[in-house]
Amino acid sequence: RSLGSEVQRGCSKVVDQTGALTLAQMTKLVRGAEMVVSNETMGVHMAVALRTRFVCVSNGTLFGRFLPYPDDMLAGSEYVFPDRMLTPGDAFEDLVEKYGEWSDLDIGMVAPKRVCEAVDRVLRAG
Repeated sequence: RSLGSEVQRGCSKVVDQTGALTLAQMTKLVRGAEMVVSNETMGVHMAVALRTRFVCVSNGTLFGRFLPYPDDMLAGSEYVFPDRMLTPGDAFEDLVEKYGEWSDLDIGMVAPKRVCEAVDRVLRAG
């Protein structure tokens, strides 16, 4: 829950609901939200299904299988990965090879500031 709280402190428009909602409550919230900030599990999949923009914080596990969504489904959304994951020059196939089954990168390595910057870009893109 600490990353959610830190992101909320750094982003004025983010409300941390980590672990606070039932599935029905979350569905209603995501459907009416301007955007969702979540890790790569249910929140992002729900946002895509409901056509709500998102910022996904991920360590890259199952890259190419569950993330990233194809460009035509992103609708101005963004992924934020640990800096160590993205090496200049890595092609999509390289990332699938490295992280397609498992990533040992700590999602906590994603700085809340980077998440807030992604939130700002997604909101500005409107």
